[in-house]
Amino acid sequence: MHQPIAPHCLLHSSPFTKTGYLKRKNVGQRPPYFTTCLFFAALVFLACCNPAETKKETIKVAGEGKIRVKPNLVILTLNVSFTQPRMVDAVRMTQGTVDSVVSILEHYGSKENDIKTSSISANKDYNYDGRRPVFTGYQASQSIDFVLNDIEKFTELTGKLLETKINSISGIQFGHSKSDSLFREADLLAYDDALKSANKLCSRANVQLGKLVYMSNTVGTNGDEETFSSGEQINTYSKAYGGRGFKISPEVLEFKRKVISEYEIAN
Repeated sequence: MHQPIAPHCLLHSSPFTKTGYLKRKNVGQRPPYFTTCLFFAALVFLACCNPAETKKETIKVAGEGKIRVKPNLVILTLNVSFTQPRMVDAVRMTQGTVDSVVSILEHYGSKENDIKTSSISANKDYNYDGRRPVFTGYQASQSIDFVLNDIEKFTELTGKLLETKINSISGIQFGHSKSDSLFREADLLAYDDALKSANKLCSRANVQLGKLVYMSNTVGTNGDEETFSSGEQINTYSKAYGGRGFKISPEVLEFKRKVISEYEIAN
């Protein structure tokens, strides 16, 4: 006779115990993480098989825009300076002349926008006799920057200024009141010039010009300057001359821009 199987023996030999169930799963089917790994491996394989997108050939060109105009404004730097044995006298004479100058300038421009004090100084003044510095007194000086927006009144204004005891007129610069607009117009001309060059080059190479992919504007060959300085200085040596003012023949201003453009080649 067969002896009955003990319950504890049935538990250990049953395929539905924890150990037996795992063994049956390992034998009969794959765990879920194995299937997931196969799926991602397939994606990587397909990605490697797809050819990478080829980069299109491009053409890069430069264009220049230039606008030449006559200046319609002038910027002046007026210098007032006096040397006296006493500092208080030098300051008083300087300030008195500055007040007279500002009073004249107010008839030709706005005090808030066109007249600005650029520097003030008071120091001991020395002359050199070739061997050592010789004290000559105390010097007080002041500089005023002024924008004359009507260049036609330059001769009239300088005639008035010569009646005062200014020391010199320096830093004469010519500019234009619409410089921002002129630079923007030069940008457009530079872009058109670059596009024209790109079309001509593609036509010569028997290819078709594609879409614009890059563009940048830069300053012209002479820099991004809005004014032209004459480099001249009118010295009056703190003496009131009076009489007719100075005539000017300013050079023509050039507003330049450069544009770098890059286009795709369609075929």
